[in-house]
Amino acid sequence: MEFNQEDVLQIEALGLSTQQVLGQLEMFRRGFPPTILATSAIIGNGIENLSESERKQCIDYFDSQKSKKDLVKFTPASGAATRMFKKLYQFINHYDSEQESLKEFIERNRLFGLEEFLNGISHFAFINPLRKEIRARYTDYKFKSKGERCMILVNTLLSNEGLNYGNLPKGLIPFHKYTKYATTAFEEQLYEGTFYAASSDSIFAHFTFSPEHVDHFKNEFDSIKNRVEKKTRKEVHVSYSFQESNTNTIAVTINNEPYRDAQGRLVFRPAGHGALLENLNDVNSDLIFIKNIDNVIAEEYVDTIAQYKKVLAGKLILLQDKMFYFLDQLREDNPSEALISEARSFMWNELYLKDVSDSF
Repeated sequence: MEFNQEDVLQIEALGLSTQQVLGQLEMFRRGFPPTILATSAIIGNGIENLSESERKQCIDYFDSQKSKKDLVKFTPASGAATRMFKKLYQFINHYDSEQESLKEFIERNRLFGLEEFLNGISHFAFINPLRKEIRARYTDYKFKSKGERCMILVNTLLSNEGLNYGNLPKGLIPFHKYTKYATTAFEEQLYEGTFYAASSDSIFAHFTFSPEHVDHFKNEFDSIKNRVEKKTRKEVHVSYSFQESNTNTIAVTINNEPYRDAQGRLVFRPAGHGALLENLNDVNSDLIFIKNIDNVIAEEYVDTIAQYKKVLAGKLILLQDKMFYFLDQLREDNPSEALISEARSFMWNELYLKDVSDSF
């Protein structure tokens, strides 16, 4: 196929070439070959089951070494919340309260997830700002029919005129509700990170998100910084980067033809988390803790999570120290057979490199 001049300019503005985009289209048409698995990862073959004493050793070693290391918590946070509200969008785009009742609409479209959402609305972390917004905008809300109230509620939640959650990244939507306040996933990631990724009473957290969300994240950080620092007694530092546009992938129709928007422009989608490897590589640190933005837990479980993070970090540093030791020793002239045997055993038993050459 051929692209028109506007297509070419749009593609080049992303840092891509037409040949790269044509290559993406060809891959969609051809399909992706399945990955051939060599074997299963099980205990003793890629997975190590640490005893309680070994876990304690890892934690203690990490705690003893972390002040000597540059630590960073890396959190991909680019994901939009649109998919979270898929059924709500289906509702507001197709429901007409004058034509049928809410119950009839739910049953006809089998939107039982919507019914579950409405029944549990009071338990969501965003319930208080949602109620406040509805009271301010709809003084006659309680006199509406159930279907009309539902339409108002969902529109207020998602639309630009309301809370605008439909256009915010997942990290900025209230996630957990506590007695006196609610927290976003962004705040929970910062709070959690202070329990294992902090050194010398400071934590350095790096987030990746879309350029259009910069101001939203900055404003959120300004509003929560004091609360996090007061609770944890740690100084919080935040940096951020964007996913490179040249990693975007063209969107296609069901027939694998380029998909275009209402203005006739090509549509590109951000690639998956693998595209963030460049961002990760740019983070200059000895040890990086990685966790996706919505993979968060409530405050009461943070200490348990932190212990396991420390186990992993301690194990990593112990392995790294051993690798550096062997590398230093093997660089010496005429390393002994005993040393070579020990290094080979380490690679086999602790790094699970089963194909160590005999010429090693």
